[in-house]
Amino acid sequence: MPSLRDHLYRIRHQILGEPLNKGRRLHFLLRYLRWHCWAKWKSVPWMITFENGLRSMVKPFPDHDSGERNIWTRNVDWYDTELIRRVLKKGDTAVDAGCNVGNRTWALADLLGGALLIDAGATAVQRTREHARLN
Repeated sequence: MPSLRDHLYRIRHQILGEPLNKGRRLHFLLRYLRWHCWAKWKSVPWMITFENGLRSMVKPFPDHDSGERNIWTRNVDWYDTELIRRVLKKGDTAVDAGCNVGNRTWALADLLGGALLIDAGATAVQRTREHARLN
């Protein structure tokens, strides 16, 4: 469980200090508070939307770390994703080994012709299948 210090660090650096959040900082701060003070404790799943319009479901337990930061910031691998977007060609195939629930692949899926997502965790594989049906 994050300490008050952890929460204050996240708010300062990941929400208020992140340049990509400019113009939406209050929006992301309110989402952060709603997630941590209500949804996470009530076990209410949260739908996140990537820059390409595809979605993913963040569930509070057991895999709340699978996309949780996407709730309160745009900078979850944003710079990396933009670099990969410049290299990928429309229709390319990707292999995501250790995909967890596939969020990095979903963030690129509008460019991909196909993808192979691999993870050793049964829960992660099930959640990846749920995201495939969702999108």
